[in-house]
Amino acid sequence: MLEVRPCTNDDFADFVRIQTAAFNTGITKLLKAEQTPENREKSIQKHIKSVTNESDVRYLKVVDTELNDKMIACAKWRMNEKERTEEQIQSMLPVPGEEEKDRPAAQDFMNYLHRVRKQFMGTKPFYCECA
Repeated sequence: MLEVRPCTNDDFADFVRIQTAAFNTGITKLLKAEQTPENREKSIQKHIKSVTNESDVRYLKVVDTELNDKMIACAKWRMNEKERTEEQIQSMLPVPGEEEKDRPAAQDFMNYLHRVRKQFMGTKPFYCECA
C-alpha cells in the first residue's frame, strides 16, 4: 500500500537520490552540477535549510508500506496561500548562484524561472511543485 507522508530531515538523502535518478538525464545534465558525494551533501543541506527556514515549503514523500515504508517518490511544494509583498517574493525567486557560475545553460534557465515566476505568479497566492 502507498501512503503520502511529510518528509523528515532523515529523508533528504533518499529525496536527493530519487531526485537525481529522476532528473539526471538529457538537458538536466546541462543544468545541474555533477552528482559527487560533496554535491549530494550540499543538496541535502539545502533541502534541510529550506524546510527549516521557509514557512511556505512542504516536502512530501510516498512510501510503500509493504516494503518497510521505503520512499518511492517525493516532491517539494511551495504553498503560498496569501498575497505577498514584492519584497517577500524576491527572496524566493530562483537566481543563479555559485553552482551555476560555469554553466551558461543553468544560468539562463534560472533567469528564465525567475522571470516567469515573477510574471505569472507575482504576489498572488499559489501552490507550486518545485523540487
